[in-house]
Amino acid sequence: MTIIDKPINLNDVEAVLRNSLALEEDVEITPTTNLIDLGVEPIDVLDIYFRLGMQFSDYTSGERLNDKAKKTLYRIAELSRRRKEFDKTGHFFRLAQSQTVKEYINGLVVQDLLDIRNSN
Repeated sequence: MTIIDKPINLNDVEAVLRNSLALEEDVEITPTTNLIDLGVEPIDVLDIYFRLGMQFSDYTSGERLNDKAKKTLYRIAELSRRRKEFDKTGHFFRLAQSQTVKEYINGLVVQDLLDIRNSN
């Protein structure tokens, strides 16, 4: 299942996660579920991003987040601030300050995949 060139919703993200991670139906996935709690490994993030129509390599330089990733995250934080979604604002500022891919992945929640994908 790959989603390309269309806005997505949480059901799309959930379907991709269930398929990519081979999750059973009884595994609860909410917008605030941390990806690490679902058993995500760094290699899984590559697959998940691909299935959502994104290239994870566009956001990384080796083991580090690159400027494109940080700019995307800061842009989402700023948009969240303007919409007065202050809980998201702080979260995306923290993600943007991640120095390594591992730190970034450790902070990702399901809603982030939706926000990042739809911001492009």
